[in-house]
Amino acid sequence: MRGEDLVGPLRSLLEQAASPERWALRAESFWCYAEPPGYAWRLQGWKLHVSATVTSAPKVLENAARVLVARRACFKFARGTAQVAELTSMRYPRAGGGKFITVYPDGDRHFRELIEELHQATEGLAGPAILSDRPYLPGSLVHYRYGGFTGTVTRLDDDGFYVPMLVAPDGSWVDDRRQAWFSPPGWAPPPLPGAPPLKPPQEHGRPVLIAGRFRVHEAIRHSHRGGVYRADDEESGRMVILKEARPHVADARTWLRNEADMLEVLAPLGLAPHRMALLDYQDHLFLAQEEIPGVSLRQWVEDRSRETAERRPALPDVLTLARHLVDAVAGVHAAGVVLRDLNPGNVVVLPDLTLRFVDLEFAARPDEPAPQVVTFGYTAPEQSGQGTTVLPASRAGDLYGLGACLLFLCTAHHPVLPAEDDPARTPDERMGLLVHTAMHGNPALQRLAPAVLGLTAAEPAARWSLDRVRASFANGSRPLAPVTVLAVDEQENLLLGLLDHIVERMDPGARHLWPPVVHENRTGDPGNVHTGAGGVVAVLDRAVRVLGDERLRAALSTAASWLDEELRRERRVLPGLFFGRSGSAWALYEAARTLGDDGLAERTLSYAKRVPLRWPVPDYTHGTAGAGVAQLALWRATGDEEFRRRAEFCAQTLVDGCDRRGEHLLWPVPDDVGARLGSLTHYGFAHGVAGIATFLLAAGEALAMPRCTELAVDCGHMLCDLAQPLGDTVRWPVGPAEGPQGQVTAWWCNGSGGIGAFLARLWRASGEVRFRDVAVQAAAAVRNERWLVSHIHCHGNAGNGELLLDLAALLGDERYLAWAAELAACVHSGHVRENGRKIIPPEVTSQLCYSYNLGLAGIAGFLLRLRYGGRRWFMPDEFSLDLPLNPVNEGR
Repeated sequence: MRGEDLVGPLRSLLEQAASPERWALRAESFWCYAEPPGYAWRLQGWKLHVSATVTSAPKVLENAARVLVARRACFKFARGTAQVAELTSMRYPRAGGGKFITVYPDGDRHFRELIEELHQATEGLAGPAILSDRPYLPGSLVHYRYGGFTGTVTRLDDDGFYVPMLVAPDGSWVDDRRQAWFSPPGWAPPPLPGAPPLKPPQEHGRPVLIAGRFRVHEAIRHSHRGGVYRADDEESGRMVILKEARPHVADARTWLRNEADMLEVLAPLGLAPHRMALLDYQDHLFLAQEEIPGVSLRQWVEDRSRETAERRPALPDVLTLARHLVDAVAGVHAAGVVLRDLNPGNVVVLPDLTLRFVDLEFAARPDEPAPQVVTFGYTAPEQSGQGTTVLPASRAGDLYGLGACLLFLCTAHHPVLPAEDDPARTPDERMGLLVHTAMHGNPALQRLAPAVLGLTAAEPAARWSLDRVRASFANGSRPLAPVTVLAVDEQENLLLGLLDHIVERMDPGARHLWPPVVHENRTGDPGNVHTGAGGVVAVLDRAVRVLGDERLRAALSTAASWLDEELRRERRVLPGLFFGRSGSAWALYEAARTLGDDGLAERTLSYAKRVPLRWPVPDYTHGTAGAGVAQLALWRATGDEEFRRRAEFCAQTLVDGCDRRGEHLLWPVPDDVGARLGSLTHYGFAHGVAGIATFLLAAGEALAMPRCTELAVDCGHMLCDLAQPLGDTVRWPVGPAEGPQGQVTAWWCNGSGGIGAFLARLWRASGEVRFRDVAVQAAAAVRNERWLVSHIHCHGNAGNGELLLDLAALLGDERYLAWAAELAACVHSGHVRENGRKIIPPEVTSQLCYSYNLGLAGIAGFLLRLRYGGRRWFMPDEFSLDLPLNPVNEGR
């Protein structure tokens, strides 16, 4: 959506102002800032927000700007109606929704002058309520909250993220939290002393009665457009689902009315829930509908996949659901309706495997003009193009969504195909690569692949009819040949493309060498391994040594110089190997050796001796164990006894800090730790026992500390006891508690990928076959997990693939190289082409990340080791993968 530009009209308004002074107007991609002459930014205070709709925004800006210019108030605004549409969209984050104009008053007196005049200037115009703020008056577009003005007051927290902060009157720092409710700091004096007190928040868990009929017991989800609740209907005595649409949030109320109409059409056919009531309550629209006793298709597939070693639903159930899904879509189309948003989240599976469609707000009559709706992976190409806003409702679009749902049903993998700039490669080729790769070892997809490919054809007219799909189910189709592993030449091609892309996107003049990792309002440390340059430097360093490429060497030199400055810029030094700076120091020292830069090496070693060793978090990525790994590695590299003593200190600290609870050995994180890990106890590698024990094992061997070795062996036995077998695989819960810690996973950070890596090393050191056998079962688990995870190192195929390469090195078994090449094929199946190179896009819609743990560098590191061997990244290892064992050369 292009929309109307709002910067030009404001510029004209400023030029027409009576004052000869010029305002500074600075337009960015989303916001435009207007600063009066001589304005001095305050760090924090009460600020004003003015909301608007797409339609009202030009008038709201015109009226508000006249007040703000006359009062010489600095402000920013969304630069166009396309940006206003995003701010008021149904899926926009609740804490930021609706904030069209932000005003930065000079002080509380200025605030009070502005708020009344802005209210009068915008009264009667349309705009949504802003959930994070307090409205000036009921129904006013003008709201206010206390917060930072500049975004420059940040602090590096214990998790390695820069967090916006406020300064309290006593000089202490507190988080500038952006909540979806009004929550000013208690010490901030109210800017409007005469304002009535706010009602106290509803007591948690206390039922709320809507319209005297629906008693809400539970919020299923909250969103900017409104909530979805579970409620008792006191009129009928039935449990219902209650959906809410807030006023002036996109077309939420219109869509909810449309959903009510569609329920009337489809419910009598057994294809959707029954409509119970549609009512207005306090300017909000509510739709009550029958609660369906089932789970979404997405949840059903994920749950059933967790129940099998193969990590996919049972073949008979898949075939039954596939038939039911085709029949249900046929029934909808026969009723004269097009779903327009067919995806696994909008299909409910009942216990008898029958289906119902839910969330029908976007459904329409065939060929009826309807606004664009996009669900990544499930929307047809002709309906998801840039600039497309209104299209005729098309049954062909539903056919594409059906094919994508069938693929998800077989694999638990969302078939997202992000845009790319290679016109020679068709969408059919891309979908074909994904399907043929996912078919390997998947009988259900081998049966359904022809239908999946037929339904997802890029040309709408070429898509299979539902009758043809049914016939293929009944008669079978010509079997298709699966892609099994990623051939060596394809490994090389993808690796070189990733390295070239990483080098090309490097910006040594910026605050972040690669685009920053931003989560909510937290920005990742640009200098660590998890989100920053530290791990990228390590991968570039290895690539230079292996490939001998001069362009890579020049890039390594630039990146190393930048990281050297960054390490000295940030005064706070965190100890962890990934979230702290220990891994970065280790990587930078190795890069200095490659570059022959003795001065850089000396500065880095001096920096590494500043890493704190006493730390409340004991783990590998955040705390003491990770610091110890780096100190141990630098002692081995330099022979400097100070590093040895520091590594010994870390090891002894962990020995002393072990909490024995019967047969369990744990390193709990204290409750008062600022990190988000506070009060958690994990078994896995990144944050728990496996990573700590890996360091203890290495320290015991290298530093002659037998107690460390004994403790590592005890940890190994405990982890073997805790392993949850399923077929020929094993997985582990995150930790000893229920809830999120009870989740059973197969990742590097928590689960089989990381715990298996520790057990493999423990077998190498101890010779105990039990550890080897469980590590082998963990390897089988990560192999089967490849379609359920992302492609990154932390919780994806790159990190899991490193375990397979470990076992290839330790066991000399080429089977694990083949398995690693299967994971590489899975990664490759989702690539996009940019400037002639293959790159791996981010998870669904998130930003492209370049770091080792979360982005492209970790994927490149896995491919580099798969292709050329070598030691594992950021591990205290004394062994290497030496190739060839028996290289995998065939791609099909």
